[in-house]
Amino acid sequence: MWFKLLSKLSKLDKIDIYTDGGVKDAVSTWAYVIVRDQKICRESSGRIDTNDCNYAELTAAANALKSISKKSNITIYTDSRIVVDTMTLWAPIWSNQNWLKKNKRPIPFVDIIKELYHLNSLHNIRWRWVKSHSGNTFNERCDQLCRQTYYY
Repeated sequence: MWFKLLSKLSKLDKIDIYTDGGVKDAVSTWAYVIVRDQKICRESSGRIDTNDCNYAELTAAANALKSISKKSNITIYTDSRIVVDTMTLWAPIWSNQNWLKKNKRPIPFVDIIKELYHLNSLHNIRWRWVKSHSGNTFNERCDQLCRQTYYY
């Protein structure tokens, strides 16, 4: 049984996704870069109508996952600890609490978190934090896309 499962998982596409989001002068931008075999195969960026960096970071991850049509083994790299913690620690708990905090208060950005949690269930995903502005080529590319989107 385990052999069949491992065999199936190893046949799935292996994809790395790098994401970023930011806010400058009340303009929020998001970006993602999809990498296969250490080569960029797709990238995208955009603006959103919010003034919150965390929402932009979550949007980047959601938009990246929406662009992957086939179930895949994905590692998502983000410089947002909030995104990693949301997807690995908090969202699984919130989903069992009717999308409310333990104290029954609403979750900020619950719309994008629910969407991202659903997208997360469609793939085999590992969430990894990467230090921003540390020379990681793909993380730096995401940052560059966010800045370009802000100016254009």
